[in-house]
Amino acid sequence: MVWKQTNYGGMNDKEKQQLINEVNILRELKHENIVRCFDKFVDKKNTSIFLVMEYCRGGDLGKLIHRCR
Repeated sequence: MVWKQTNYGGMNDKEKQQLINEVNILRELKHENIVRCFDKFVDKKNTSIFLVMEYCRGGDLGKLIHRCR
């Protein structure tokens, strides 16, 4: 597993709500072709959210696209 950290301190209310919605959707998705999100932790003091996610050996989609170009 790995974690993805996102700082929400500079986000407006609409962006924060979109982040919450995205996290909730990710936690519900269970498919072999979608990276699994197992849990989330919020660090209010440092305005960060941490997503506990499945580790992908091949890297992320952005890196794959870059290599294929």
